[in-house]
Amino acid sequence: MEMAQAGRNIDGSRPPKVFHVLTNMDLGGAQTSVALIAIGLRRSGIDVRVVSSGLGGRKSLRSQRLPGMLSDADVPLIDISAMRRDIVPPLDYSAILAMRALFLREKPDAVHTHMTKAGLLGRLAARSAGVPIVVHSARGWAFQDSLNRLKQELYAFIERGLARKTDRIVAVSESIIKEGLEFGVGSPNQYQVIRSGIDPAYFDSFASLDNHNLRKQLGIPATARVVGTVMGLTSKKSPKEFLEVCRVVLAAMDDSRVVVVGDGELRLEFEETIRQMGLGKRILLVGLKEDVRPFLGVFDVFLLTSRWEGLPRVLIEALCAGVPIVSTDAGGVSELLPFAPDLSVAKAGSIEHLSGLVLEKLSFRIDRNCSRVKLPEEFHIEHVVREHVRLYSQLSSEKGLSWKPSAG
Repeated sequence: MEMAQAGRNIDGSRPPKVFHVLTNMDLGGAQTSVALIAIGLRRSGIDVRVVSSGLGGRKSLRSQRLPGMLSDADVPLIDISAMRRDIVPPLDYSAILAMRALFLREKPDAVHTHMTKAGLLGRLAARSAGVPIVVHSARGWAFQDSLNRLKQELYAFIERGLARKTDRIVAVSESIIKEGLEFGVGSPNQYQVIRSGIDPAYFDSFASLDNHNLRKQLGIPATARVVGTVMGLTSKKSPKEFLEVCRVVLAAMDDSRVVVVGDGELRLEFEETIRQMGLGKRILLVGLKEDVRPFLGVFDVFLLTSRWEGLPRVLIEALCAGVPIVSTDAGGVSELLPFAPDLSVAKAGSIEHLSGLVLEKLSFRIDRNCSRVKLPEEFHIEHVVREHVRLYSQLSSEKGLSWKPSAG
């Protein structure tokens, strides 16, 4: 049967088919969100596939858990190995051709892209293959991350062109929409906020985790106050400013320690800065971890110093774990304030203000069970999945198609 422009309808003889495209399966917030959404869509009766590149990310950050979760839920993971994070024109063209061939063969009813590079290649491939519905999720903008004015204008120009090939742009925060419109990307009626959803039940067993034993393994005294973070060691997370804040805190509080969960291209520079600060015995870099819950149980304060964000998924997880948070006001962080009394924000780069907030929170011990936040429904993964189903159904109706998921 031909594609939608030839009058194709979904008549209920098969479930609707949706392909989610992302650049890689590194361990990160975007990848975790896509995996959970795909699994939820599969349970909702949608024939969902995930398209990614096994070579598109960083080997040190590659997740083993996420592909396993997809496999367990019977969600196929399709490898487009030519797709890369960096700009490599011959590979980029090959990736577009490979995805176009895939879409022509499989005839998806919708293609939903995530992350900057997959958003570029995936949307071009989908439109050239005549896919009826094309959606893109924006968790941050490439022009937002760039300090080079010429690059910023180039990235904005590309995003403006891609928006014209996109039926809906899903944003994880209101700030993403505001930034996109300021740069002329899309129109207001193209945008829709759908948060990054988590499963609060994942933290139900949080109190029973053996956090005391983990402290012992890390060599942290039971009475020590711990500043912690979970972050990629990349420029957008401002790891150097994170260390500047920690230096002030460690100097002011003798029994304090710092634990950093994560990895990235700035790891060697990060380690060298710690050495130059003479803080190697008090700052622990534990690397990448698939399950961060035990570490959240060790943290007395969660610190995030990002300069650019969409809406950090890890902050939502920290709120569920009852960890007090000090963060910059990057992206949509301030949108969490109405229901997060233990979240304090400051301007990015304000070392004195950030360190003061951390010291203030470290001076109090908290009851984790009492301080765990009751997340609004919009942050629950079940709600997020329902919103995706509703979005696809609405777009299908607008295009004169019939959208009939089978019983989940």
